[in-house]
Amino acid sequence: PAGDTPAATLRCVVFARHIDSIETELSTAGTALADGAVATVTGTLGVNPPWGELRVVVAAISIRDERSEETEARGRLIAQLVSSGQAAAQRRLVVPSRPRRIGILAGAGTAGAADLNTLLDASEHDWQLLRRAVPMAGARAAEAVAGGISTLAERRPDVIVVARGGGAPGEMAWADSATVTTAITRCPVPVWT
Repeated sequence: PAGDTPAATLRCVVFARHIDSIETELSTAGTALADGAVATVTGTLGVNPPWGELRVVVAAISIRDERSEETEARGRLIAQLVSSGQAAAQRRLVVPSRPRRIGILAGAGTAGAADLNTLLDASEHDWQLLRRAVPMAGARAAEAVAGGISTLAERRPDVIVVARGGGAPGEMAWADSATVTTAITRCPVPVWT
């Protein structure tokens, strides 16, 4: 990695035929696979033909550290938010029994935006949707999400929804940043993620 930004990402997959042996090996070593763990994986390189992506088909996993630097930083941030009282800021806000004016913060054309659109379209309710597209991955995601929350809050929706489809923990690191958590805790509008 160059600084905090990875130079490249290589997707790893585990197939059912390897899960039992991996879980047995981890259990024997007294470790467990969890978000934030630092691990070494071994396997074979392969190509996923439908997507054309290079990936590692994992055959074994060895946990080097059950808590990564990122996990430790997240824990410190949560402790700071709790001790300062900021963690409770959103809980004090009143959400209408049926929000009608909804701010939507999502990546343009992403799975998170599509999932939210499907959910709202299936509803029989009328919504006033205030949309803001921002990058939901990459080095600038935290600042973009924080800025998007502020911009939507100025338009006074009943609630702001930050919608992001799934992703690897590294792709979601912006969500655990002080930049985003501060934007949420200072927002005068309820924020749902």
